[in-house]
Amino acid sequence: MVVVDDSIVRGNTTRQIVAMLKEAGAKEVHLRISAPPIRHPCHYGIDMSTREEMIAHDRTVEEIAEELGGRFAGVSLDGRRV
Repeated sequence: MVVVDDSIVRGNTTRQIVAMLKEAGAKEVHLRISAPPIRHPCHYGIDMSTREEMIAHDRTVEEIAEELGGRFAGVSLDGRRV
């Protein structure tokens, strides 16, 4: 199963979606996220978590995928495969 999303901030919704897909029979869930990991809050009118609440804070892409129960595949900002 492939799941495409624009970004992950806290990871709560993504974690629930991955769990539901696995409960429904998906053997693997591959996540494709178009935005780079969001590691810092934006205070210009956007309601975002504190840095500590963000799933990407102090985590690698692999650690985020493990936390969410899925697998990431895509291209990083510098063009390397992740």
